[in-house]
Amino acid sequence: MMSKETTAFSSPLPASQLSLVERVAILSLIVLAVVLLVGITAWPHIFWDSFLEPLVWAPVIQDADAGDSGYTPQNTAFFISVLFAFVITISAIFRITEIPSGGRMLIAFLPWIVWAPVVRVLEDSQYFQGDLRMLFISPIIHFHIALWVLFAIMVGRSVKQVKQHWVEETGELTREDSAGDILRVVMLCTLLLMFAVLVLPSFNAHEGLGTTGMALGVMLSVIVGIVSLEATRKWDEVERAVFGIGMGAVALFLGLWLQFIFTPWHQGGDSALWPALVVLGIPTIVVYILWQKGEVARAVLASENMSAGVLPPHISIKQNDEGEWEGKDIMERWAPMALIGSPWALTIAFGQLTDGLATWIGIDVFGYSEKHPLSNWVIEQGAALTGDGGAWLFFFVKACLVALLLWVFSAVRIENRQQHLRLLIVLALLVVGLAPGLRDLGRLLLGV
Repeated sequence: MMSKETTAFSSPLPASQLSLVERVAILSLIVLAVVLLVGITAWPHIFWDSFLEPLVWAPVIQDADAGDSGYTPQNTAFFISVLFAFVITISAIFRITEIPSGGRMLIAFLPWIVWAPVVRVLEDSQYFQGDLRMLFISPIIHFHIALWVLFAIMVGRSVKQVKQHWVEETGELTREDSAGDILRVVMLCTLLLMFAVLVLPSFNAHEGLGTTGMALGVMLSVIVGIVSLEATRKWDEVERAVFGIGMGAVALFLGLWLQFIFTPWHQGGDSALWPALVVLGIPTIVVYILWQKGEVARAVLASENMSAGVLPPHISIKQNDEGEWEGKDIMERWAPMALIGSPWALTIAFGQLTDGLATWIGIDVFGYSEKHPLSNWVIEQGAALTGDGGAWLFFFVKACLVALLLWVFSAVRIENRQQHLRLLIVLALLVVGLAPGLRDLGRLLLGV
């Protein structure tokens, strides 16, 4: 038998080549789209009346009209399956097109994760009128936001290419931050488009609303967007575009939150500020402690030019598991703690804890209800154990899930080509964790 040192291992797939799983995911989405399109056209009574309409569209319409619809095990399983295929597919596209995949790109996406619950709370408050409501109902809201993010990515790529072409042609830039100049103009135009298309039509449909909060939101969005682009001058242009436009968008719609406080257009329950201290405070403390614990490990790996949990480009998972490579001992010693204190794990921990605490307080203290079947079942078990509110058990399950995810993150090693997949998986976990948690908190803050 050959030793680990002498065993020959094949190199990882090139970044430009699709893996078997990626090909299956892409093919599955294509087949699903074609089958549904042909089926709806040729046999609408089967594919629409008996499948898509009750499974997907009816809950969207009910959510828009009644304010909250119930999820079923069937549509939940369908949404998760499609989301999983999209994550794999988009990660492959990002890798092949060389979209950044590091921690800064994760941070750049965070404003859009926050923007989702910000606009979702406005939909809960019945701000959006007419057909616009459909854009802010799950699952359509996720595709809607994805289009804005895709636009920001395309802007960043275009600016990056223009910058590279200019440098190649002239050998220098006329200004130190010429790319930032273009990004600022595009960001302002994008915010203006958002304001004209998403804000004004519904604002004009309401009667008796003031303009103070909205005006403050517009001014704040411009300031926040410009400051965000200035603060990220050393980032890749794609990262800057996604982050800057996202930050401006969040500020713009938070202005409508202010307008609701000044002149509410919907009468709900009483608002409460103290839940924010608990829902955001406790996860922040946990994240800070984990970040501090991983500081030394991150510094050691950085000094060795290593990224925690990411194998060198020429090393495969099989070789890491069964063989040896230079630097493996250092990686295995320091990566677990560095990963637990990394942005990837910390954002997941913050999101899941936020969701758990917001649900606990919202249901057991303020009397809200849960619409996801699995979550509702957990809450029912908690109520059966105590004879009263059962959302405490949901938070306990979320806390256990955080511990499990941190353990998994500390143990998993990925190939260099899989960094985009890690990015998309973390974003997907934030979509189902942080976003609903912030939505619940927003409803408590505004009393809707």
